[in-house]
Amino acid sequence: MYKSPEELEWGYRTTQTDVYSFAVTIYSMYTLKPLFVSKAHSYGKGLVQIVNHGHDSIFGALKPEAMIDDLWEVVRICWAMDPSRRPSMAEVDGMLARLREDSK
Repeated sequence: MYKSPEELEWGYRTTQTDVYSFAVTIYSMYTLKPLFVSKAHSYGKGLVQIVNHGHDSIFGALKPEAMIDDLWEVVRICWAMDPSRRPSMAEVDGMLARLREDSK
């Protein structure tokens, strides 16, 4: 379930699908659970929801407790439904570098 809506629906992969998957991976690392474990959604229902509306439609209001707000914003930007609205991984790297600097 780490795939982007466009990869789930059409099966193609791009650098933008990688950015999406990166965001979902970060989310899962903070929750320490596979997706849908803590939600009432079944896997099939969740899959349909993600294809139609993206991960944010299910998980957007469920920021992991241990995740800082600025990292949560990076995750939400990276899993944008529209691939053209997702940053490149170089941009994500820059965002994460700024977060590291700000935390010093």
